[in-house]
Amino acid sequence: MKKSLIFLLISFFSISLFAGKPLNKETSPLSVLSSQTVKDSWCEKEGYAEVPGSGTLHYWLYDSYKYHDGDISDLVLNIIPKWFQNMQYFVVEDYRIVSPNTSLAASVKNLMLEKGCDVSVTFTKGSNSFDNVYINSFDRDSNTFITYIYSGTKVDR
Repeated sequence: MKKSLIFLLISFFSISLFAGKPLNKETSPLSVLSSQTVKDSWCEKEGYAEVPGSGTLHYWLYDSYKYHDGDISDLVLNIIPKWFQNMQYFVVEDYRIVSPNTSLAASVKNLMLEKGCDVSVTFTKGSNSFDNVYINSFDRDSNTFITYIYSGTKVDR
């Protein structure tokens, strides 16, 4: 009886702790960097946002203005593709750009605002053979959101 009660309590607390937040198995995009100083310069944070049609997505969030003057080119052109490849993906070289992205979910915008970040990154499994990495960036000068989309397929497919 005591064992059943203890198991029930542990189960309840576990479910409560992770309710609405899927466990993420991917490592941070910054895991491909060797310099801790460079990693720290992106001010990485994490969070979750409910995206219509996609469910609850895990996001890595960055402040590019604090140390990089809003320049995310290294993140978009080097760090993210290398991270995607390190997850055993063949990454399509040409990424897509949605600029301005007027349909970015309000929950993602709110998450970025709450965390004080201008960049959010998420990884999604596609319904076809391609999975995607979305990089959302808020440009202070134009007051718009821009989204960069990398697609890739697992090397072992």
